[in-house]
Amino acid sequence: MADNSTAPSAVEDFSYPGADTVSRVKLLRGDGRIRLGDCAEPSQIQIWTRAPGNPDNKICFTVAAATGSLSLQLADVFAVQTADGRAVRVGLTADGATQTLDVAKDGFKGVGEGIGASPTAVVELTVTG
Repeated sequence: MADNSTAPSAVEDFSYPGADTVSRVKLLRGDGRIRLGDCAEPSQIQIWTRAPGNPDNKICFTVAAATGSLSLQLADVFAVQTADGRAVRVGLTADGATQTLDVAKDGFKGVGEGIGASPTAVVELTVTG
């Protein structure tokens, strides 16, 4: 009979898997339901940015469930777009202040320089439906 008294414990830290291999956006942590996607494929969330390494000016995400969350750092964002019936709450920072923005299902909203305001960074995505 095997002795299981020294089996390692499993502790989830919600770190984004493979985050250290992504160079265009800093992915921090999430519940695994919002994943970095290929913009050439259908995606539910598109973040439009002037950040380096984005020749088409956007970063895309796919969503694997009705809800999800992802903490990230992406600078110089000027718009957020949703598709495929997804609504998202976006956490933003600009000039040291944090705010949230709700983007309706299949919606598009300008942020930061996209609406004539200060440069803005996205720090959190929460799919709300």
